[in-house]
Amino acid sequence: MQGRRSWMAAWSHNDEDRRRPLLDALEHGCAWIEPDVWVVGDQVLVGHDRRDARHTLAELYLDPLRARAADLTRLYLVLDVKSEPEASLPAIERALSAYDDVLTHVVDDVVVRRPVTALLSGTLANRSPVRAGSVHLAYDGRLGLVPPEADPAWMPLVSAHWRDHFWWSGFGPLLPRDHARLTRFVDEAHDRGLLLRFWGVPEWTRGSRRRLWEALLDAGVDVITTDHLTALTALLEQREGHQEVSRGRPSS
Repeated sequence: MQGRRSWMAAWSHNDEDRRRPLLDALEHGCAWIEPDVWVVGDQVLVGHDRRDARHTLAELYLDPLRARAADLTRLYLVLDVKSEPEASLPAIERALSAYDDVLTHVVDDVVVRRPVTALLSGTLANRSPVRAGSVHLAYDGRLGLVPPEADPAWMPLVSAHWRDHFWWSGFGPLLPRDHARLTRFVDEAHDRGLLLRFWGVPEWTRGSRRRLWEALLDAGVDVITTDHLTALTALLEQREGHQEVSRGRPSS
């Protein structure tokens, strides 16, 4: 993906567990920010585990995003829904519907772009697009299960669990057969106009995760999910600088 801006590749996994939820990811230039959410009663709460979910989605994410909307360009707020899917959706829709000024939404079946697009992941992934009222909820598809009518406006990317397809953990070389399989997955997604990412990519050591990230990026994987934002964004900026130089333009 030559010329891709580095921020588009970074996905902040378990963002609610960071020292400063949302803010750390924004400062690292992430385009994908993933908090875990639980619906309890009529509240949408944020927390990796239910017992840790003490703050609302509005408090930690929606209100701060509204306050920074003028400084945002393109961002996905990825809701990894941990509570029961069917019961959770109405409350999520209500929580998001009050933020049409900052969230991409729908008016008369027309998608109105805003700086932030809400995207469903986790237990609500790979379902039909949600068009309830004015709420626009994109969703995270699954590799190999892309419906024929898939629209990137509603399903911008497909995801797969790394361990379902690969055992390589960044130690030693990536086998040619695995490289060929990885390239095939990239082509499958890109042929449909979709981005590709993997979750559960091992991040055991500094060296092994860098080799994994390099292999993914070299193969054309679009989005890298990580708990190590500083290391990933440093790598992305380095690669972007090298690409700028290789095209005859100085890096900034």
